[in-house]
Amino acid sequence: MSELRPYQTELLERVRAAYREGARRPCIVLPCGGGKSCITAEAAKGATDKGNRVLFLVHRRELVDQIRRTFYDWGVDLSLCRVEMVQTACRRLHRMPVPRLIITDENHHCLAASYRKIYDAFPDAQCLGVTATPVRLGGGGLGDVNDRLVIGVSAKWLIAHQHLAPYDYYAPAVADLSGLHTRRGEYITREVVDALDHGTIYGDVVGHYADVAAALTDGVTLTIVDEQGHDNVITDRTKAGAITDNRDGTITAKMGAANTIEQDLQDEVTSKAEIITAIAGKSVQTTDEAASVRADVESLFVASTMDDDGKIRASYLCKEWKPGKHEKGEVYNAIGQTWEVHQSYDNSANPDIVPGDKSWPVFNRPLHGKTAATARPWVKPEHGTTDMYHTGEYMIYTDGALYKCLQDTNFSPDEYAQVWEKQEG
Repeated sequence: MSELRPYQTELLERVRAAYREGARRPCIVLPCGGGKSCITAEAAKGATDKGNRVLFLVHRRELVDQIRRTFYDWGVDLSLCRVEMVQTACRRLHRMPVPRLIITDENHHCLAASYRKIYDAFPDAQCLGVTATPVRLGGGGLGDVNDRLVIGVSAKWLIAHQHLAPYDYYAPAVADLSGLHTRRGEYITREVVDALDHGTIYGDVVGHYADVAAALTDGVTLTIVDEQGHDNVITDRTKAGAITDNRDGTITAKMGAANTIEQDLQDEVTSKAEIITAIAGKSVQTTDEAASVRADVESLFVASTMDDDGKIRASYLCKEWKPGKHEKGEVYNAIGQTWEVHQSYDNSANPDIVPGDKSWPVFNRPLHGKTAATARPWVKPEHGTTDMYHTGEYMIYTDGALYKCLQDTNFSPDEYAQVWEKQEG
């Protein structure tokens, strides 16, 4: 696990001080390359180490796996931390465990209705935003959501202290912009877009690239940025000429274009292949080999030596529940919870046995965590000793707080407060 740099530690301490002073939704402002992912990883680890749940919101699908890898390397308990695209999180609000902390990447998007829907769904959660640009494209601030800006060091400071490499900024000549207005020293974005968005080529991208690339040494990164702030990083300068599709070994650079669907799918396949290889301890090339790895993983969940805690910690490897035949001992995820089949059933013959139905707990029991880190959302016990809470088990109640069971019970903290101990922090 890595450690924060001193300026990152100081920034996180200022966030904690903001919380102590009553702020609920501070936003960290730090330049690109300043280590916002590391800071949020440390914040998430601090929360999950206390058994608290974290929801991390991103606006692009390719960032999900990137953040998960960073958080895994940093020691964040991923069984307590969900990394979701904001659109996905909106669809899952009704079955999502209540987070204690919501972290928003690229926080300048936070005023959008989708983000605010999530914040409104969890009003008791503390929020933390991170961004390099604490303004909307229209020039508006973030005060409707964030109640404190925690300003970090500048890009100039990072370069001076050798935390960022110095860079040269190149741009081709463009059309006459003399009639455009400025706001706070910058051209008004909408006017620039309107002035340039006429299907006209302003500057020779390929020629300009060739001229610049010829003057650069190997290992230097060239980035093309469009008017929306999207980056296209170019590292292959072995040829000065047309920039073509990377499937043939060269680089694709399209102004303003994100990855194609095919490229995103290939990235996802590559990422999952790396995970499977790590689990199997070898490269997995065929479907039969993958099925064998899957069988080995599933066997862990029916092993008599693995208790509920072990199954919960490994629940990210479980399948999502689907209708069909289910055997006693199977473990899977459904409606924000991890379940074990305690009585075999065939859903095709009994279609009413579905998550949330009254017949569901007759055949499936929720796993109960025995530590704060493995606590799962409260599920009302319906079948005596099969799904009751036992002494020493933990759960997260509907108020978002963590509770420890002091005595075997089928009752909630509201029904029988004496047998539950609310945990602080």
